[in-house]
Amino acid sequence: MLADSEESPPDVKKKFEFLQRHDVPRRILGHQPSLVDFSKRLGISREALRDQLVRRNLPSEIQSTLARKLRFRLDWPEWSAGTAAEFEACYLKEHNPAPPPTSNKRLRKGSPIAPERCNIQGLAAIEIFAAQFNRGSAAVGFELSCGKAFLHGVPITIRFGEVTWDCGGGQLDTTTRQGRDAPYPVGDDVKLEWNGADSFHPAWRVETSGSCLGNVDVPPDFARIVGLSPGSTITVKFGVWQPDLEEDQQTAANALLAAVDAIDVLDANTLDDMAKLSTLKKRILIRLGTEALERRGDFIVLARHRMTFAADE
Repeated sequence: MLADSEESPPDVKKKFEFLQRHDVPRRILGHQPSLVDFSKRLGISREALRDQLVRRNLPSEIQSTLARKLRFRLDWPEWSAGTAAEFEACYLKEHNPAPPPTSNKRLRKGSPIAPERCNIQGLAAIEIFAAQFNRGSAAVGFELSCGKAFLHGVPITIRFGEVTWDCGGGQLDTTTRQGRDAPYPVGDDVKLEWNGADSFHPAWRVETSGSCLGNVDVPPDFARIVGLSPGSTITVKFGVWQPDLEEDQQTAANALLAAVDAIDVLDANTLDDMAKLSTLKKRILIRLGTEALERRGDFIVLARHRMTFAADE
């Protein structure tokens, strides 16, 4: 049982709800706005969080976990003594700076940069495209390609994942619904849905009702990025969520079936022993984590592409 803290901050419930539901802390931790997912990402039981929030009193242990995982300091006056509005303003200033003014120069695509992908041949690739260049803005889309790969002798495909953008100092144009309509039509059996985050680092969940995403072609009129300048670089990434098997084999194994929905193991009926399936999935996920281009918590990036912009003289 967690002991009550004698130094629980004022407006603690509102501050907690901001960290749970706002786009910016959600981008940092990678959680959905539900208490179920938030508590899972924090590594704290949902019941403990709920009980303490009812009392409006968070133990110091929970406060420390929030600060460590959501990147703020407990000695911030806005957290320890300020109002919820003051803490929110301080947090957003720290983690979500305003974009630079829009350039007055018309843009064009800069020097080409080759797409990057993990070393698992044929699993995933992504490429960014831009068109409709204007002063400080461009319309941006992407092409995602997922195929069959072989790991440990088993063919695997990806059924769903997440596409994330780093807008390179610019941001998604929020004056229109471009890129944020749900679902965005990309095919009969593929859905692309806005997954929150924020306008500086937008994210979309892509999912198929079949066994493999295949080729997902999203045209440049999908979304417009504003606030760009010559030298700005937009990065688009595709990845999947993975339990942290290397650090906690047993806990991850217990939650394996819920955590590996993104990975579809084909031809499972050909296995001599169906009990091997979970072991194979575990080995596959460890390999994916090893071969990833980068990792953000439980999110592993399998493909990435950058585009720079230059002044159209």
